[in-house]
Amino acid sequence: MSWNPAKDSAGTPTRMKSLSQAELEAHVRALIDGLPCVRGKKAAPLCGVQRKRFSIRMKSNTSKAAKVTLPIAPRERVSFLREDTMSRRRGQRKGWLRPEHGSWLLTYRVYNQTGGSQRETVTIGPCDGTGKLTQKQAERFAWDHFLNKVDQVAQQPRALMTIAEFWEKHYKPAALLKLKRTTREQYFSLYSRWIEPVIGRKRLATLEPGDVERAIARALEVQVDPETGKKKPGMSSATARHIRKVVSAIYSKAKKLRIASGDNPASLADVPEAVPVRAKIALSVVQMKQVLLMLAEPVRTMALTAVITSMNISELRGLRWKHVNLTSEWVPYEDEVVPPCALVVRQHFSRGEVGTLKTGNRKRNVPLPGIVVTALACLKQRPYFTGPEDVVFCSRRGTPINENNVRRRGFTQVAKTLGISRLSWHVFRYSHATFTESIGMHARDRQALMGHGALDQTDRYTAEDLERMRVGLDKIAGMILSAESVQ
Repeated sequence: MSWNPAKDSAGTPTRMKSLSQAELEAHVRALIDGLPCVRGKKAAPLCGVQRKRFSIRMKSNTSKAAKVTLPIAPRERVSFLREDTMSRRRGQRKGWLRPEHGSWLLTYRVYNQTGGSQRETVTIGPCDGTGKLTQKQAERFAWDHFLNKVDQVAQQPRALMTIAEFWEKHYKPAALLKLKRTTREQYFSLYSRWIEPVIGRKRLATLEPGDVERAIARALEVQVDPETGKKKPGMSSATARHIRKVVSAIYSKAKKLRIASGDNPASLADVPEAVPVRAKIALSVVQMKQVLLMLAEPVRTMALTAVITSMNISELRGLRWKHVNLTSEWVPYEDEVVPPCALVVRQHFSRGEVGTLKTGNRKRNVPLPGIVVTALACLKQRPYFTGPEDVVFCSRRGTPINENNVRRRGFTQVAKTLGISRLSWHVFRYSHATFTESIGMHARDRQALMGHGALDQTDRYTAEDLERMRVGLDKIAGMILSAESVQ
C-alpha cells in the first residue's frame, strides 16, 4: 500500500523537511490506526484483522524513497464485554463472553465479603443447534441479566454498603411487595427503633454477631422517660428474638443478591432465655359453657366456632357465607367444592384489609358438628347480610366485627365475673388444642385443625389438664393399694 504524505487530504502538494529513519517510523506508527483507505478500498477495522507485517512507502523532497516495514501484533475480536482499550462509560462492568462446548459462557468479576473480588462463570445460552443465540444476542442477555446488576453498584463497591443503605435500596422495596401487612409493620418498627440507630452505619461485609447483640442489648436495657424521668422496663425476650429475626432476614437478602457471603451473623448471636410474658390459659369445659352463656349474639356463635374449629380472630373476621356449607350436599366454590356441613378457610381480615392466610398450612377444610351448623343456620336467618360475599360475623353495618370492641365491652366483664385471669380470642385456640388432646384425637388431625406446619407447634398450644392427670394418678394409687392388700 502506498501513501504520499507530501500531499494533504485534498491532494494539494505540501513541503516537508527531511526526516530521519527513527522519526519516520514514529510518524508511521502514530498514523497506522487512522488510515482512511487500503488500496482504494474502505479500510477494515483493526479488530479481528490478523496481520503480521504492514508496509508503507513514503516519499519526501529530500530522498528518493523510504520503505518502512513495521510489525503489527494480531488482535482478537473486540467485544464490549471484554476488557480492552475501547472507550466505555465510567463504572460499566466488563466480562468475558465466549463459546465453549456448544454454549455461550460469561465470566465476570464480583466483590466478596472481604472487599476483594472473585470470578464467576454462568451459562448464557446455546451457541449451536436449534435455538442458538448470536453473539449480539448473547451479549445483550449477559448485560441485561448479569452485568447490568453488577453495574448498579459499580460506583459504590458492594463490600462498602452499609446496613442502612442496603435497607433503603434493596430490602425495603422487596418487603413492601412480599411481606404481609402485619409482618411488614413489625419489621419496619423494629428496624427504625432498635436496629438502624445502633448498627445502621455498620458495613454488611464486616457485620459480626456482637453487633447484633448490641442492638438486642439496647432494646433490653431500662428506658428513662426524658420528660418525666421515670424508668420504664426494657423490652421482653420475645422482642430480642424478633430483632435477631429482622437482622437475619436482611443478611439473607444480601446473600441472595450476592452482596454478602458467609455465615449469617444473626444466627450466631446470643439472645436471652425466652420468658413467657403471659401464661397460657386454656378454659375447662365448665368455664367454656359459662362464657358462652354470658355472651350475646353474634359474638356467642363466633366464640363457639372459634373453640370448635380453632380458627383465629383474623380468619373468623374473613369468613364469608360462600365459605360455609350448612347443607348435606357438596357446594361448588370457585375452582373447588365445599364438603357437606363444613367450612373452608381461605382468607383472613386484618388491619382493615382482606389478605391471604399466614401460611399455606392454614388453608384447610374444617368439618362442622351439629351444634355449630344449627348456630350458623340461626345466624343466617337475619334479614340482611346473608349473600355469598357478605361477612358471616358482621356488625350492624355489614363490616367484620371489631375484635378490640368485643374484648373491651364483653370479654373483660365476663372474665371478671367468672374469676378468669384473662379472656381473649387466642384463649379459645388454646382451649381447642387442650380439648382435642384430652379426648385422644390423632396427632395429625389436631395439627391439621390448628393449621400448623409442625406437630411441636400444636403441642405448645396444649395446656396441662389437671383433671385428666388426677384420674391417672388415682389409677396409680389404686394399683399400689391393691398390691399392698395382697401382701
